[in-house]
Amino acid sequence: MFEADNSFYTSIGGTPAIISLVCGGIIAVVVTRYYANKGKNTKALGWIPLGITRIVRRPVTTVSEGLALTWKGEPLRTPYTTRLRISNIGTREIVGSSQPNSDYQKPLVVKFTNSTCYEAIITETSRTILEVPLSVLDSPRDQFEVPMPTLNISAWIELEIIADGEAEYPQLDCFLVGETQQIMPVAGRQRLRIRSSMLGVGGVGVVAGTFGFGLLGLQSFNPQGPTAWPFILMAIGALAVIGAALTYIWSWALDRQELAAMKRAAPSVFQSRRWGSGDDDDDDDSSSS
Repeated sequence: MFEADNSFYTSIGGTPAIISLVCGGIIAVVVTRYYANKGKNTKALGWIPLGITRIVRRPVTTVSEGLALTWKGEPLRTPYTTRLRISNIGTREIVGSSQPNSDYQKPLVVKFTNSTCYEAIITETSRTILEVPLSVLDSPRDQFEVPMPTLNISAWIELEIIADGEAEYPQLDCFLVGETQQIMPVAGRQRLRIRSSMLGVGGVGVVAGTFGFGLLGLQSFNPQGPTAWPFILMAIGALAVIGAALTYIWSWALDRQELAAMKRAAPSVFQSRRWGSGDDDDDDDSSSS
């Protein structure tokens, strides 16, 4: 038994190889945990513009002086509807804005630049206890707060708005306690955790490959030549790096495609920090999963 153990001990490079293996393992664990934790313990909100539908394309008074569109007696010129989905895209529950231990440092505010909002209704929800439909607007205005329920991971609400003016998506502002990132369009970030994980896998692959290469150099001084261990470690490292790189590129490309599709559907949403100052030329709905 001793001879077998001694043979194995010698074949992997002796004490230097054992020390390198331990150090490499520690580095691999640290790297993996670092990148794994980057995608954990985050609270984040995202939103998806689901579509703009014009009720009329031009003021009805230009068609006939006898025609009129009104809201509770107040005349409207070019009303339209817009739908948004607001989702918990983080990895932790977000406690509702009405709760004593709310996670909302600043409430979620919907702002229009070139329109006045007349109705805002939460029409659908997923994984919440909120009863719908729920109206969140009591009088016409160009901005209003949304009373957010507690959102579990991946939970969402859909908000349908009737506005009058230049057809546009609104700007959404919100800050969560302990987070520096505002609410933002979801496209481009849905696979962020996959990319963070792949960075960790790639780091482990680099460590394994480097250790295998170093072990190969160390064992080259042995009269018997190097064993299969360096080649195995280098192969594992190379496969891990290549697999992680391909997965990273794949997830990045899919997110870029979704982001481009959203930009085409709602170009004004992505113009600097205004998010909602412009025209929308498409009447059909646009959504991202």
